[in-house]
Amino acid sequence: MYLPKHFSMETEGAIGIISEFPFATLITIDQDGLPFANHIPMLAERLPNGSIKLLGHLARRNPQWVHFRGNQSVLAIFNGPHSYITPSWYVSGRDVPTWNYAVVHASGPVKLIEDFDGLTDILKKMTARFESGPRRWEFELPDDLTDASALTSAIVGFELLAEKIDAKFKLSQNRSKEDQQGVVEGLSERTDEMSRMVRSLMIRGQK
Repeated sequence: MYLPKHFSMETEGAIGIISEFPFATLITIDQDGLPFANHIPMLAERLPNGSIKLLGHLARRNPQWVHFRGNQSVLAIFNGPHSYITPSWYVSGRDVPTWNYAVVHASGPVKLIEDFDGLTDILKKMTARFESGPRRWEFELPDDLTDASALTSAIVGFELLAEKIDAKFKLSQNRSKEDQQGVVEGLSERTDEMSRMVRSLMIRGQK
């Protein structure tokens, strides 16, 4: 990823994006040397040494898990909020349109999880993370998956050790303070959720 220094973000900012936008694009290289991508939810966990691992699972029929063999390094992309920026918001004068956004790239080796207890643990953690509200669903395996062989033949779990994390927060940092404020005010006139979130990130960055 092209990452100018003024758009880079520390690891804590990256973890925030991963937690808030956990639906990732997972990219591997297949047996023909071609890129292969899937879109799946992933959970971030901090290890005792401070490093980050990402948890997820795939259908066993999905060929991507085979790419994990051989300790291949894979890439997970987490897209945060993004929004079109019109040059009419700039105070400094004539310019061109651009796009403000936050994105995280996490890459590293993958460890397969194929045992019943390991798979159940991943499913429980994902349920705990995503279930909420008064109609919260409590984790329970359906009857046809309670047998260990049934579950392990249905899905494959994995841990991605994020040895490299690149977080890019392109939020008009290369503009003057006046132009940045103009963008913040312009975004406040929009009603879509993405513009609201980009504006919130910009305001946080100004503090």
